[in-house]
Amino acid sequence: MRNSPAGERFFKKSEIYQQKANLKTAEGQTVREKYELIDRTLESASNNLSVSALCDTAGASRSGFYSWKK
Repeated sequence: MRNSPAGERFFKKSEIYQQKANLKTAEGQTVREKYELIDRTLESASNNLSVSALCDTAGASRSGFYSWKK
């Protein structure tokens, strides 16, 4: 059996995710800033690009974007 309940694991994973999201990338942007830019671009009326294309361009993962979006 595991020593920690599911709730503690969830919060630990959330904390680790938040720490990673605040790390600066080689381009000097945090992952969170990249996801915010992708999100703003998707919401703009003139956007014709997919989430995949935007994530590829930003150097971010699509799964990470959807996790951040939750």
